[in-house]
Amino acid sequence: MLLAVVLLVFVVLGAWVHWRYKNRKLLEISKKIPGPPTIPILGNALYFMCRPEEMIKITKELIKEYGSILRFWLGPDLNIVVSNPDDIKILLTNNKVSVKGPQYKYMSDLIGVGILSGSGSKWRKHRKVVIPNYGKRAVESYNDVCYREAEILVDNLYKVHQDGVQDIYKHIVKTTSYIVCQSLMGFTRDETSRIPCLQNVIDESPRKEALKNINEDDLELLNSEQDSMRNTKLSVIDRLILSQELNDKELIEETFTLFTSSQEATAKITSFLLLMMAYHPKCQDELYSEILNVIGNNHGPIIEDDLKRMPYLEKCYKEVLRLYPIGVMLQRTVTDDVEISTCTLPAGSSLVIPIFNLHRDPRFWEDPEAFDPERFSTENTKKRNPFCYIPFSLGPMDCLGRFLAGKFIKTIAITVLREFRLSSINEYKDLNVIMAISAKSANGYPVVLTPRQQCN
Repeated sequence: MLLAVVLLVFVVLGAWVHWRYKNRKLLEISKKIPGPPTIPILGNALYFMCRPEEMIKITKELIKEYGSILRFWLGPDLNIVVSNPDDIKILLTNNKVSVKGPQYKYMSDLIGVGILSGSGSKWRKHRKVVIPNYGKRAVESYNDVCYREAEILVDNLYKVHQDGVQDIYKHIVKTTSYIVCQSLMGFTRDETSRIPCLQNVIDESPRKEALKNINEDDLELLNSEQDSMRNTKLSVIDRLILSQELNDKELIEETFTLFTSSQEATAKITSFLLLMMAYHPKCQDELYSEILNVIGNNHGPIIEDDLKRMPYLEKCYKEVLRLYPIGVMLQRTVTDDVEISTCTLPAGSSLVIPIFNLHRDPRFWEDPEAFDPERFSTENTKKRNPFCYIPFSLGPMDCLGRFLAGKFIKTIAITVLREFRLSSINEYKDLNVIMAISAKSANGYPVVLTPRQQCN
């Protein structure tokens, strides 16, 4: 037994020495970058073995202690955190950091290897195929669907508002699910309800289980429904099938990725926007006044011209994205050495952009934890470095759904706020945010809904 232990120690020690020799350049460069002390094998992993809500504080403390460029080790993986806006611009537009980092491996285990979690030549081909459905012209064609589903949401809220506090997310995620299925995926409402794998996600069953349960019958239904559509209005599934770039497994994973990333992210941001209005009644009053001035009592699709005439809504939307970004952190693999302002990022390391912390950095934001839409007035925006605010990332790997998200979120918010005044039994200071793939409220999104007619 003792001999076995000794042999094991020698094997581990030998592997460690071999790894250090093989990665001597990586280790040498890393010594020039400030960061917390490490322990053998684990590196700094113990720092991050914590509850999700504590991750925010740990990252904030590391940046405060070691500066805007720091390093930490997760086992054998060197991560370099960069929160200097000018360096971020250089790095995210550099083709030497155009491969997604190790953290996306866990995402791909959950939703499959697709546009959200992948990179490389296959990722570029798939992204190119579906881009037309995310452009400004395509997003405008979704106006009718957005309007109908937002009206259905309001009808449902009228049915439950007397029941007291509502977790608004549970209602909104169903709305965004139906919007995505009818716009991006090309299904009718009835077709959506008849596809078990999509209905499971709408009903909030675990993502991994839903993906596992997608089978060839689901795929056949996807194909048969799409065959009936005219080529003049192709959905993302149409385009993926017609491209002949994907096998059946890839088609399933890509469809699931596009669906979940679209419906869940928009639902969270919409819920945060409405929750902020509940917490900040003066902001809500100003936004409601703007809605009345632009939309009034006219019922019908909300078009781009309407949104352009609502600058306060745009400010509120941007402030919500600042505080609760869709992606709290970006990670990219560095494929070749890259020089930035104070150091070199060595090949084989991972670049980490802490978007959540960047958006709350007191160097760029006065009273950064407060909700203040006026940060995004024209005057205040000009005073800031533009790259301290990157809710949709930058460069060739930026967020595909930036225009789509804005349309869906604003349409739903306008429709709900026109019918209901929102309030909360809690206060903004009590909001507990945790870091998952995106920022989320640990305690849900509780609001009290009061019909505007009743207020008047």
